[in-house]
Amino acid sequence: MPGTEVCRAIRTKTPEAGLVGVTSYALASFHDEAARCGAQALVGKTDLNGIALAIRNAAQGLSTNELVLGDEGSGNSLSFMDAATAYAVLEDTSYAHRGALSGKERDTLRMYADGSTTKEIAERLGISVATVATFERRALAKLGARSRAHAISICVKRHEI
Repeated sequence: MPGTEVCRAIRTKTPEAGLVGVTSYALASFHDEAARCGAQALVGKTDLNGIALAIRNAAQGLSTNELVLGDEGSGNSLSFMDAATAYAVLEDTSYAHRGALSGKERDTLRMYADGSTTKEIAERLGISVATVATFERRALAKLGARSRAHAISICVKRHEI
């Protein structure tokens, strides 16, 4: 798996980790992709001072100014973001690509949030217990949630339920 995809996988899970890309290739080649994937900096592997600075900043969740790392004049259009901002951006982007919840998926999560059991939800919606489970599973996948509680939390934050 490419380093940028590792970065994206970590960033979509947490805003807590600072991420620094280190490469032996030209920084301009990977700059925008590293920024898109949630890194706080991209540094050449021979730039020991730049690596130290980027790691210190990333440990605090901060981005590192590309000009300090010798990336001036590269023509890159994206700036590195702090970890919390990168996490929020990737969470929103990831959600948008997976699609919005259907009415039934939203209703299912709302009823779970209200304390209903799977059987009660099935009865209220006039569907089988297996179909309720399908709505829940699809909602979790679309939201990128790790659990029912996490999915409900995401929906509450977004005012969807």
